[in-house]
Order: sequence, then structure tokens, then C-alpha cells
Amino acid sequence: NTPATTIRFVNHHNGAVGVYWLNFQGFLVYYETLARNASVSQTTFRSNAWVMLSSSFNCVGYVVTSGAPQYVIR
Repeated sequence: NTPATTIRFVNHHNGAVGVYWLNFQGFLVYYETLARNASVSQTTFRSNAWVMLSSSFNCVGYVVTSGAPQYVIR
């Protein structure tokens, strides 16, 4: 049983980015789009993988969650 945690995504990229969870089958699951300089907190589980993609689907950030506060998009 993996404890829940909260991750905060902060978009300091030069444009909007999509936030995606990488599910256990290896597929990206869309969660939301963050405008430039926007942020959002997301409840997740430790060891979950998250990916942030630009509008042209380039990877601009990724993280595997732990219990520590994390800021992902730079």
C-alpha cells in the first residue's frame, strides 16, 4: 500500500504545457494544461511517473514522485 502525496507543478516554460501521468501500462494519461507561469497541486502516489509536454509534444519535464515537495517544469 503506497501512501498518497501531493506534487506541485509550476510552469516556467515559455508556453503552455500538458501534464500527463504515465500509467502502469506505459500510456500517458492527460490531466490538464498549464498556462505559462501557472501552477497546480495534484494528489498522487509515491513512485508514480509524471511527464510534462509542450504544445509540440516535446518533453519539458518529468518526475517520479516521492514524499518530498517537488517542482517540475523549468
